[in-house]
Amino acid sequence: MRTLARAFPAAADAPLTHHWGGPLAVPRDWSMAIAFDRASGIGFAGGYTGHGVAAANISGRTLADLVLGRDSDLTTMPWVGHRSRGWEPEPIRFLASTAIVRMLGAADRREDATGRPDRAYGCCARF
Repeated sequence: MRTLARAFPAAADAPLTHHWGGPLAVPRDWSMAIAFDRASGIGFAGGYTGHGVAAANISGRTLADLVLGRDSDLTTMPWVGHRSRGWEPEPIRFLASTAIVRMLGAADRREDATGRPDRAYGCCARF
């Protein structure tokens, strides 16, 4: 609640009724990817890892260029055709993702309490 009040003072007294709490759904290397297969006509964009609005916008523009066969600055970006390595098999994947979610939650609580960045984020970035 303190983080919300600091970021959005006008909303400091607003009640919180909902929050996001879904499963960890990120590519193994936390990198977005965009691909288009001309033969099948199937395109894909994803892996936004918390940057959904901006990433979806640039992904849509990139996919449009790929579908239309236009060479552009966007079609040469590293996310075009990017493939992340797969996650480890179960139950290792489940255990690791659960640990990461818990570590990040604890880091958020420490940041809220201290007002300083927490070192856990650097640790989790390596996964």
